[in-house]
Amino acid sequence: MPDTSDAEESDIHPGENAGPMAYGIVSSQAIEPLYECRSIPNICTEMSTRLGTEEAFTGGRTRPAAMSIGS
Repeated sequence: MPDTSDAEESDIHPGENAGPMAYGIVSSQAIEPLYECRSIPNICTEMSTRLGTEEAFTGGRTRPAAMSIGS
């Protein structure tokens, strides 16, 4: 199962090689995932559901809720 590209999902990307000036980039979904692509968190959540461990894996939160600041 292929993973989505950066353009196909909203995400938080940590800055690299910033030394003491750490930063992050918040991106918004620009296009719908192509073909059968799914995000890694979506794939892992489905796997945890099939294994019966979804509640432990997600903590009862959706991905947008987990990404929101102050959660």
